[in-house]
Amino acid sequence: MKVKIILIIVLLLSGCAYLFFKKNPFPEKSHGEENKTSEDLIPADDWFVRQRAFPFDEIPQEEYLKSVEYVRNKMHVNESDNLPAWTSVGPANIEGRITTVAIHPSNPQIVYAGTANGGLWKSTNFCQTWSSVFDNQNTSSVGAFAIDPVNPETIYCGTGEANALRSYYPGTGMYKSTNGGASWTFIGLDSSFCIGKIAINPNNTQEVFTAASGWTRRRNEQRGIYKSTNGGINWNRKFYIADSVGAIDVVIDPNNTSKIFAAMWERTRREDYIKYGGAKSGLFLSTDSGDSWNQIGGGFPINDANLGRISLDISKSNAQIIYALTANASGTSRGLFKSTNAGVNWTNVNSSVATSSNYAWFNRICKTDPSNSNKVLCGGLDMELSSNGGSSFSVVGESHVDQHAADFSQSNPNYIVIGNDGGIDYSTDGGSSWGASTTLPISQFYAGDIDYSNPDKMLGGLQDNGTVRTTTGGTGNWQEINGGDGFYALIDYQNPLRVYSSTQNGGLARSTDGGNSFFGGTSGLDVQYTNWMTPYIMDKNNPLTMYCGTYKIFKSTNGMQSWSAISPDLANAHIRNLGTITTVDVSRSDPNVIYCGTDDANVWRTTNGGSNWIKINSGLPYRWVTRVAIHPDSANVCYVTLSGYKVDSTGSHIFRTTNFGSSWSSIKGNLPDAPINDVVIDPDNTSTLYIGTDISVMYSSNLGTSWNILATGLPSNVPCHDLTFHQPTRTLVVWTHGRSAFRTVVPLTGIQHSNENVVNSFVLSQNFPNPFNPETKINFTIATRAGHQMSDVMLIAYDALGREIAVLVNEKFAPGNYSTSFNGENFPSGIYFYAMYLDGVAVATKSMVLLK
Repeated sequence: MKVKIILIIVLLLSGCAYLFFKKNPFPEKSHGEENKTSEDLIPADDWFVRQRAFPFDEIPQEEYLKSVEYVRNKMHVNESDNLPAWTSVGPANIEGRITTVAIHPSNPQIVYAGTANGGLWKSTNFCQTWSSVFDNQNTSSVGAFAIDPVNPETIYCGTGEANALRSYYPGTGMYKSTNGGASWTFIGLDSSFCIGKIAINPNNTQEVFTAASGWTRRRNEQRGIYKSTNGGINWNRKFYIADSVGAIDVVIDPNNTSKIFAAMWERTRREDYIKYGGAKSGLFLSTDSGDSWNQIGGGFPINDANLGRISLDISKSNAQIIYALTANASGTSRGLFKSTNAGVNWTNVNSSVATSSNYAWFNRICKTDPSNSNKVLCGGLDMELSSNGGSSFSVVGESHVDQHAADFSQSNPNYIVIGNDGGIDYSTDGGSSWGASTTLPISQFYAGDIDYSNPDKMLGGLQDNGTVRTTTGGTGNWQEINGGDGFYALIDYQNPLRVYSSTQNGGLARSTDGGNSFFGGTSGLDVQYTNWMTPYIMDKNNPLTMYCGTYKIFKSTNGMQSWSAISPDLANAHIRNLGTITTVDVSRSDPNVIYCGTDDANVWRTTNGGSNWIKINSGLPYRWVTRVAIHPDSANVCYVTLSGYKVDSTGSHIFRTTNFGSSWSSIKGNLPDAPINDVVIDPDNTSTLYIGTDISVMYSSNLGTSWNILATGLPSNVPCHDLTFHQPTRTLVVWTHGRSAFRTVVPLTGIQHSNENVVNSFVLSQNFPNPFNPETKINFTIATRAGHQMSDVMLIAYDALGREIAVLVNEKFAPGNYSTSFNGENFPSGIYFYAMYLDGVAVATKSMVLLK
């Protein structure tokens, strides 16, 4: 028995990959995308937009952009902090949603990929590695992309995903680069919000057409087909139908560049209204370079209230051949229409291609081989390839569902790239075989956690890519261990074999084998009303005690095996998908004290374990509550963070109480008017706070009097949804919604006193033997540093809860090799830690196992 225990512990400590791909065995909504299309139904999963808009109907884009500019111009990294830069920890091998792809016209090795919320990326070795080429812009959402066919260093990027769904801010217009993405210039259409397609005249590349889709959630005038005759310096709207009808696609006849085809789409998606098609949707043709337009009939639907999204392509080898992949307004696939006479007549040649459940408004792409008009790709749920002009299709070997982009190389059509919700897939043999890109860190995290016994083991929940885990902290070895959309994920801080995950709307699950298999975790849980991202936490003294918020607070005392309600309904009401709990926290110093917050602006507190609850909203603005965080040593001190934008005189998104919520004080300091998604209190220096915002990660070392950006290396304007602090190593991880996860190490003695030379001047070895009983040896090395003859060295042992149990070393040392020991005779079996401090800076922590 003891041998088995030793083997298990050694596996845990060595970080061996024992997780395998497992799908969630519990019911979930297919592929994590919306299935609601009726105008009477509210999209429950418009979570990203809804919380940022509350209490209004839409995000105030102007206020968001003001905040972006404020941070860019007024807030900076304090260089004197000398903090280690953020470094990406991935995943890169589990990629996120691609919105557009384009292959260089003469060099198929060069590929560009636009993402939903991670900017624009470039590969120079055909999808093997990628570099970001759109950082530091005021948006990270890309809708369309085009390369100048004559001068490929000139490229156009249209911002704002046009797929009509959640999880991104609207775009900010059109951008142009003349050096392959090294630098960018804004070129207009700042109120187009979503760009569906860009087309460049191959005979006159100064002539550019843009399909502006407009804002998904509101009517606006800057939509339709726009034309520039001077490379984007000026734009003129050439075709417009209505303020709720956008252009979703535009193509140019390669043989007669005066002929322009446009796909128009009548669509609106608000919180209380969904419309994915209508009679104003359709195909339109201009024969005079966009000056006048006529609707195309001849077998293609006209004035059809059931016509939805359309994806177009025209054959470069035979311009008589045009394809149009269509959808119904209900969201189902309508089939592939084809014209063999340049758009005069049309036939639905395949009504079963590109099936999409009932969200074909989300995944429509049609692309034809430039050298072979009979070879065409059509994407819905799957990407399908036809070699006979659309009569029949076969599914290509892509790695993920929900297709959004495709391109054939013009110089070598055997090179094909497709983009979907799982990233990039590619072929070098014309589609006979496929490979998957595994180096693009664009995952959209909702939240994550760190294994307390090993900071290289991390767990997180991804949009449309499930719950994922790494066992080494590397960017390329994450594994999906549970399906659906992934949300909050937890690792038991005493027993890392206990793992918890969740899917949308309260789909909680538990594992007792490190994530190899999961069991249902909702027994006794009332999920009649629950948030898209249902919060649950572990008690800070007993990890088997857990709390979950639906519209009531529930408690489990057996690690999620069963739940019991400990509160009444804590929401104001249950209308328009509001009235759910969004955050909960329990005090470490007094487990009877629990705080929680709701999406309809309530904050509650109990001081007797849930027997009585008191609403503590006084002094707080009416906004969606994103986090409550209790001081680690004082249950009366709590922080509240808020989403949304200014609805009161302070514009504050963070508040502090010192009296159990009887009163609140704003601690916004110099923060912008932008959503704050999480707050972490430094457990070793409780005057220091870290916050994740929609613009960056920031910190205050004086309880909010002033704030700075925390460290360099984090891409700007990517929403930072969640923060996790690993106390033994003082590692801070930020889980972003579009650029995967990043981490940095925060020095113990205060941010302003970090010294990079200190951090690089030691070696702390793993104890030996390990496991041990009762004594183990620890070796360490102090390196030579200029100007330092002696160094202050401390070596401290901690238990699994982070409590100091022994000071092993506390003296000055000259450069050299040293050894000390730890005797566990008076301590029980378990996982322990030892931390090294050099001149007051925490430089390393390692775990050790006492096994009696």
